[in-house]
Amino acid sequence: MILPQTQIPAETIAAYLRTEYRFGRGAQLIVLRIDTRSEALSQLYASSGHRCGVFITACNPLGEVQSAAANEAAHARLAAELKALKIQAIEGEG
Repeated sequence: MILPQTQIPAETIAAYLRTEYRFGRGAQLIVLRIDTRSEALSQLYASSGHRCGVFITACNPLGEVQSAAANEAAHARLAAELKALKIQAIEGEG
């Protein structure tokens, strides 16, 4: 894979590429990896009528490690904003 020029350190990009991004629970758990097609995600799109999605986090902004309390507060603010905007969200972690 050819990566575009970026200010993100190579080791950070490598970590993103190794990470499993999970959302949903139980039988609905979906695991994503960068550059890997997910049949489960395709099925979710088809059944929900959506054509795309995004995996976002409020934790450790700009790669700066924050305390658990700061990350929890940022996550709560993001969740509240998404709810206020009536944006459907599924909890996940990566």
